[in-house]
Amino acid sequence: MNLDNRKATPEVLYHYTTQTGFLGIIQSKTIWATDMRYLNDKREYLVALERLKERVTTLAESAEAGSPPAIFLAKVHQRLANIWGWPFFVASFSEDGDLLSQWRGYGQGGGYALGIRGEFLAEGLRARDWTLASCLYDGTEHGALIDRILIASIDMLKDPDSEEPIEERVEYKPLHEGDPRPSFDLEALFPMPKTTPHWMKDAMVALWRAFSRNGPRIKDEAFREEKEWRAISSNETYGLVKVRPGAGVMRPYILVSLDRAMSLAEVVVGPSAHQELSKHAAECALQQHQVYCERVRLSKVPYRDW
Repeated sequence: MNLDNRKATPEVLYHYTTQTGFLGIIQSKTIWATDMRYLNDKREYLVALERLKERVTTLAESAEAGSPPAIFLAKVHQRLANIWGWPFFVASFSEDGDLLSQWRGYGQGGGYALGIRGEFLAEGLRARDWTLASCLYDGTEHGALIDRILIASIDMLKDPDSEEPIEERVEYKPLHEGDPRPSFDLEALFPMPKTTPHWMKDAMVALWRAFSRNGPRIKDEAFREEKEWRAISSNETYGLVKVRPGAGVMRPYILVSLDRAMSLAEVVVGPSAHQELSKHAAECALQQHQVYCERVRLSKVPYRDW
C-alpha cells in the first residue's frame, strides 16, 4: 500500500537530549524509541485515532448499505478502541537544531542536539523495516492521509461471493498455544469469526499495517514549530521492548541502532552557564567513543535556567 507522500529527507535531522542521553547515545550508538502512550503529550496517541474514527464514520454513511465497503467500515468502527492496546514506538527528530522549546524540554543544566545525516538515518531505519517520516500538523493533511489509508484498504475488497484470491494476499495465521506472541497479532487485537472471508481479513490487515506506519505522523497544530520527523517502529517488536524509569510511571522503549560506524554532521551545545566548557567536554566524549563529528557549535538561543 503506497502512501508515501513525504517530503524529501532533510540533509540533517536533530535529536535533542540531556547530558546523560548524549553520552548514552554516542557510547551505545543507539537511541530510544518510546511507546507513544507514554510520551509527555497525553493526547499524542489519541489525535490520530480521533481522525481515523471521524473518517470511518463519514465514509460509512456514504457507503451503499450491505456492500463490502459498508460491512468493512462497520467492522473497522467496532474495533477502533482495540488500537489502544497496540504499541507504536517512535523516536523524535527536528529539522531545526536550535529551538528554544526543545532546550526548555531537554536542556536543563545543559543539553545537546545531535545532528544526524538524514539519508544515513533513513537507510539504517529502512534496513530494520522502520519508517522515517515528517509529522503532519494541519487538519486538512490529517484527513487526506487517513482517507488514503482507508480508500487503499477499501480498494482491496472483492465481491463476497467471489472465490478469487487477492493479489499479494497477506498470510493470516492464528497463534497456537506456546508460539511466540508477535506484536502485530490480528487475532488478539481485532478478533473476527473464522467464517470471515479472506477479502475482509486481507483488507483489515492492510489497514492496520498502514495506520501503524502513518498514524504516528499526525500531531496537534500547537507543535508545528518543532518541525518534527519520526522514526516509527515496524509492526513486529516482540522481544525488543525494554522498560526504563520515568516521571511517575515506567516507560517501555526499544533501542534503535544508529550503526557502529555512526558519524554526526554536528552537535549543538544547548544554553548553559558554562557553554564553552560543555562544548569542550562534548568534543572529549566524541573522541573517547570514536564518533566522528564534523563540528561542535554553541546554541545561539538566549535562554538560561540557572
